[in-house]
Amino acid sequence: MNDRKTLITMLAFAADYVAWSVGMSFVGTTTVMPTFVRHFTDSSTVIGLINVIQTGGFLIPQLIVSNMIAHRERKKPVMIGVGFVYRFLPWLFALFLLLNRDAAGALILAVFYLGYLVFNVCDAIATVPWFDIMGKSVPPGRRGRMLGSAQVIGGLFAIGGGQLVTRILSPAGPPFPLNYALCFAIAGVGVVLSWIMAMFVHEVVQPVAETRMAFRDYLPALTRVLRDDKQFLRLTLARLIGGMANMALPFYIIFGTDRLKFAPETIGLFVSAQVTGGLLAGTVLGFLNERSGSRAAIIASLTIQMLAPLLALQVFFGGASFGPYALWLYALVFVAVGVGQSSGILGFINFVLELAPPQERVTYVGLTNTLSGLLLFAPLIGAAVIESASYTGMFLLVIVLLAASIVISLRLIEPRRKLV
Repeated sequence: MNDRKTLITMLAFAADYVAWSVGMSFVGTTTVMPTFVRHFTDSSTVIGLINVIQTGGFLIPQLIVSNMIAHRERKKPVMIGVGFVYRFLPWLFALFLLLNRDAAGALILAVFYLGYLVFNVCDAIATVPWFDIMGKSVPPGRRGRMLGSAQVIGGLFAIGGGQLVTRILSPAGPPFPLNYALCFAIAGVGVVLSWIMAMFVHEVVQPVAETRMAFRDYLPALTRVLRDDKQFLRLTLARLIGGMANMALPFYIIFGTDRLKFAPETIGLFVSAQVTGGLLAGTVLGFLNERSGSRAAIIASLTIQMLAPLLALQVFFGGASFGPYALWLYALVFVAVGVGQSSGILGFINFVLELAPPQERVTYVGLTNTLSGLLLFAPLIGAAVIESASYTGMFLLVIVLLAASIVISLRLIEPRRKLV
């Protein structure tokens, strides 16, 4: 592919990423969605379903999708075509809230969770070709800069979006549930714009298998990858163990509003803080990825993520001594969460894209993401730990898991060395 098409593709991927991240910041899974669900239930398990559906619905189908499209020379039609099914769902849910503002809470939650499941499954179908096209159409040495720049630009816009969320969810904003309907409507704008931007991507065509592998042969092939590629196995273990820290994600906001007694309008501050974390991931980890590789980005990300439970415990046990600064210190929890949420592509996924043989890239992406689907139970485990022990016990468990993931990641070998 010539330089002009490469540049257009990089700009399209970056614009896609920016529009998506800004739009989704209005319905953050660690900020806006948990407080929306909290209006209808006090159950930690029901709240934890948000991340269960996001993780399971998004990651588990990718293994099947990767086998179904691996033999296709052009995967862009799949990436774009599935958008007709799910890109408009945020608008549809906003309309549902607008027209059914007095509906029973059980009905609203049922529609919300069903729609969110469909949204994530369809996004899983689009994501496998998205990563494959990026892996073969954007040079490895420029990928970190592209993604880092996109995260910075998206972060700058989304910080302003966080302030708008503050206004929308404050007492001065629209009444419930119209305030959340507005958040979903704005999110829909970003989701649709990102889809339109993806249409401008130029896909490089590379040799592929002539026919789709039978599923009975596909599973043994996946086992072979895990058995023979020790680097991939080690990376997968690090991602799974570190990913178990996701058990805390839907509960940081609940802990802040329930136990630390922060006002509901502080949600906007936490949204902005999380977006700031994404911005930092784009600048610091993007630079680190380009300069030192994906391994360094992974280790740095895991280390920063460990600050979230540490800071939560610090504010909880020393809140009185921090006075008015407790709120701002707790906002740093969401900065750390934002770094973790925004570092997956720059760290683990980019490592896979560089490690995988070109003809097996789709398989590697589908396998690593589907195995990560095991993390769908993490929020439920977090809820169980909270209900049987305490928030403190859950935060301490998260710290241990992240430390173990760092130890495993230190044994990874940077795949970019093979390209030199």
